[in-house]
Amino acid sequence: MQKVDLIYEAFENQRKKSKNKSYREKKYNKEKEYKEVIKLILDEKEVLEADIIKKFNELGLSKPYYYLFVSILRHELGFLTVGSINDFKSIKITSELEAFLNQSETKNGMLIDEINQFKLKYEKMFYELFKMWILDENHDTDMKKVKVSVKKLVEIAPDFLDYVDMIMRRYDEVRDYLESIYHEVFFIYRGESSNAKIILHDFNDTERIKLVDIDTKHIGKVVELEAEVIYASKIRARLKKRVYICSKCGKKQNVFYKDIFKTIWVRKCNCGGALYEDETELENSENYAKFQELLVRGTSEDGRKQDINVIYENSEGIYGGKVKIIGRIRTQPANKQGTMSDFIIHALDIQPITYEISINQEDIEKIERVAKHPKIIDILSNELIQEIKGYEIVKKAIFLQQIKGV
Repeated sequence: MQKVDLIYEAFENQRKKSKNKSYREKKYNKEKEYKEVIKLILDEKEVLEADIIKKFNELGLSKPYYYLFVSILRHELGFLTVGSINDFKSIKITSELEAFLNQSETKNGMLIDEINQFKLKYEKMFYELFKMWILDENHDTDMKKVKVSVKKLVEIAPDFLDYVDMIMRRYDEVRDYLESIYHEVFFIYRGESSNAKIILHDFNDTERIKLVDIDTKHIGKVVELEAEVIYASKIRARLKKRVYICSKCGKKQNVFYKDIFKTIWVRKCNCGGALYEDETELENSENYAKFQELLVRGTSEDGRKQDINVIYENSEGIYGGKVKIIGRIRTQPANKQGTMSDFIIHALDIQPITYEISINQEDIEKIERVAKHPKIIDILSNELIQEIKGYEIVKKAIFLQQIKGV
C-alpha cells in the first residue's frame, strides 16, 4: 500500500465518523481528487495554501472540499499544520504524519505494524547476538540486567537507525520481545532459566537531554540524562500481582499491575460472582517488586536548576550523588481537576556516576582551611538547596546525606 493510499484511507475513515455531520455526506466521497492533492503535499512537504486551492479548482472541486480536506487532516488527524513561505500561508506535513507512515508497511499486500516489521527484520540478528554473548566465558550469567546499546546495534546494522524513534515510543514492547529471545537462547545454551531484564540504552544524541530541557515533546518517550540526587526514599514493596477468588465458582483470577501509573479494578468474575482477595497470596514475595522514589536535580550551563520526581522499580538502593538515568517521561496530575500535570520520570535504569579525583597538597590545605569554618555546613547546605527558604535543619540533613561517609 502506497503512502498516498495510507493517508487517504486514514482520511476517509475519519471523514465517515466525523462529528461534523456534513462531512459524512456522500458528495464528499472524492477519492481520485483527494489522492492527487495528498500526492502534491507529500511530494513538496510544504505547499502554499493558494496552490492547494488552485489544485482543487483544477480538479473541479470548490472551496468547501478544501476546507473539509484540511480540517480532517489537520485538526482531527494531526497530519498537517500551518506554516509560512515568504509571508504567505502554507500547509505542511507534521511529525505525526511521518510517524504514521513509518508505522505502516505492506507485506504481500497486507498492512503490518512497525513493531512486526522490526521483529521480522531483526529476530535472527538478536538471536545470534545473544547466543554470542551467552556463550562468551566472560558473560555473567547471574546478572539481573543485560544492557543493549542501541548505538552499537546501529554500527552492526546501519538501517537499525530507522527504528530508534519507534523503540523510544514503544519501549516496553521492544524490551519484552528482546527479553523473550534472550531467555529462550539462554535456556537453549545454558540449560537453565534466566530472569534477566533487558535495558536498552545509548540512544542517539538527540535523546541525551538535560533535565532542565524536559518538554511536552518528550512525554511517553525514553530519554537518557544525568542528574544529582537530592532526596531518596527508603526501599518499599510494590504489589505486582493480586489473586482473586470467585465466591460463586471458586475460580482464581490473577491481576497483574505492570504499569505503576495505571489502576486496575476487578469486581466480578465472568460467571457473575463477586470476587474477594486471596489473602494467602499477600505473603508471597514473588508478587512484589522493590520500589524507590527519588528527587533529582539538573542544572543548565547558565545556572538554571530544575527538580523532578523519579520512580524507580527494582532498585537496589540509590541514596545520593550524581546518576545517569534511563527512563520514560510520564505525567502525574498537579491539580484535582486533572487539567495540570507535572513531569515525572519512570526510571528503567539508574547508575551512579563516579569520578577519578586527584588532589595536590595545595588542595588539601584549602580543604582543611574551609573545613574549620564554624558555619561550613550552613553555607554548603544553602548553596545546594537555594530555592527552599527556611527549613534549615531539613536542608542540612539533605546536604549531609549527599556527602555521607563510608
